[in-house]
Amino acid sequence: MTQALHSQARTTHLIREEIRNSTLPQAELARMYNVTRQTIRKWQNRESPEDKSHAPNKMYTTLTPEQELIVVELRKTLLLPTDDLLAVTREFINPAVSRAGLGRCLRRHGVSDLRNLVEQEGTAPATKKTFKDYEPGFVHIDIKYLPQMPDETARRYLFVAIDRATRWVFIELYADQTDGSSGDFLNKVQQACPVKIVKLLTDNGSQFTDRFTAGGKKKEPSGTHVFDRLCKQLGIEHRLIPPRHPQTNGMVERFNGRISDIVNQTRFGSAAELESTLRNYVKIYNHSIPQRALQHKTPVQALKEWHEKRPELFRKRVYNQPGLDILHNMGDHVTRLDRWEPELNEAIPNDERDTTMPAAMATTLRKLLTGELLTLASRQQLIDWMEADKVTGPLLRSALPAGWFIADKSGAGERGSRGIIAALGPDGKPSRIVVIYTTGSQATMDERNRQIAEIGASLIKHW
Repeated sequence: MTQALHSQARTTHLIREEIRNSTLPQAELARMYNVTRQTIRKWQNRESPEDKSHAPNKMYTTLTPEQELIVVELRKTLLLPTDDLLAVTREFINPAVSRAGLGRCLRRHGVSDLRNLVEQEGTAPATKKTFKDYEPGFVHIDIKYLPQMPDETARRYLFVAIDRATRWVFIELYADQTDGSSGDFLNKVQQACPVKIVKLLTDNGSQFTDRFTAGGKKKEPSGTHVFDRLCKQLGIEHRLIPPRHPQTNGMVERFNGRISDIVNQTRFGSAAELESTLRNYVKIYNHSIPQRALQHKTPVQALKEWHEKRPELFRKRVYNQPGLDILHNMGDHVTRLDRWEPELNEAIPNDERDTTMPAAMATTLRKLLTGELLTLASRQQLIDWMEADKVTGPLLRSALPAGWFIADKSGAGERGSRGIIAALGPDGKPSRIVVIYTTGSQATMDERNRQIAEIGASLIKHW
């Protein structure tokens, strides 16, 4: 029989059993087997001749719970081998993750054996029915029960909306599942969804329809239900799944299954912790998890592709950078960030991607420095960072009189692009926001710097 021994082992399983069962003194056993007395004492005190695990008692991981969700979904949807998954994880998710740490993550979530995942993928029936192809704007809505948290007196309900064509998801949590909550949810979906919603699919629950009375005899909705009236008001066609055919709403049911996995695998200490996790997952799902049904694109990528082809289907622009949410919430609907460095620095003429306007940036900085968006400590930290900037000397700083305050940040791009944003003022404190952008110039960097310095000198002269 093959024995699994530690690589530095001086004893076999048989010798260890002899040591454990021997009545000889430890010193004599040590001489007999040519080992130390500590080794003899160790095996006499062990209940088994097997080596103990040499892994640390506590395994540390660099992956956050949200990052683990992304990794697991990539494994399931793209069926990536471990080394390929490691490369993707290091490039896009967490550059510090180790192969061993990634392997432990996959084992914890039951996706370590790729063969099992491939077999599951291959067992799907060849005649599997698919949804009819629809343009964005056909939304499925469903409700899921959530477990009661320790600080709750009752369970809550998760309302889920998912766009059929792009798999874009929106959620809200409610204390009940009444028609009032369903109506409020529809209004929020309408506001959040970048697509014009034209069709809506729900089940036959009383929060959505009066199709069935208490006796179950009614077969057609009256059209007077709160939810139906709201759909009509918003110009949305409300469709109901056929009775006893819940699979018709299977798309949102499958997403709810993912939510169930998260809830079942995580221990939450409070309702706020549960809600935060669910909202973070939805953001990750929309922006970071490729979907097989979308040819391995994320929902937001699919939305952006549809927007390029059919802009008339959309009521607002799609952003694939969730970090821009704060700008939109602040009222800045001008600034755009569509690509990553270095592509976003191209400054192609008449290209609206990755652009902004001086007024928009000035308003944003003013709100950050003087409003309630940041705490006092965070505002001071932002000012300190900008005030300590060491690369803007040839710009506005060169034109400032002694005693003036300045906190600024500069940038440059292709095709003569140069810019600066600054808070400045006399008497050592800021009183105005200045934003200067130039582009399309053939001037050298030094010449552009001098131009901005001259503009600054003129501003100060007429302060």
